[in-house]
Amino acid sequence: MGRKDLYQPEPRLGRNPPRTSYRHLPVVFLAAGIFLICKDLTIPRPIPQKAITAVAKRTLGIYYLHWIFGWMLVPRLALLFPTFSIWTNLLKTLLLIIPALLLTLLLEKIPILRHMVTG
Repeated sequence: MGRKDLYQPEPRLGRNPPRTSYRHLPVVFLAAGIFLICKDLTIPRPIPQKAITAVAKRTLGIYYLHWIFGWMLVPRLALLFPTFSIWTNLLKTLLLIIPALLLTLLLEKIPILRHMVTG
């Protein structure tokens, strides 16, 4: 299996779905479940609470920028981590979220862009 095999489009069934749609329904269920669990979450320790609050305030910017970082990093991450496991998926997620968060922190310093990345 070479590089060429990694980029073959998946076969489509029926009508063509939009390219930005989720390919796997369990991903949608997992995301909804995590949202419902974390909706009323409070953390008693101040450092994790501040980190989670910082990410939560900037989710719009992280969402926008993760598409750009994903476009650049996902092909390389697929070569680095060819197997699927919870740990590799967690690592890939962190490798997309952290640069997006850092760039969001930088962009919110620019007054014109602040509302675009913080909602």
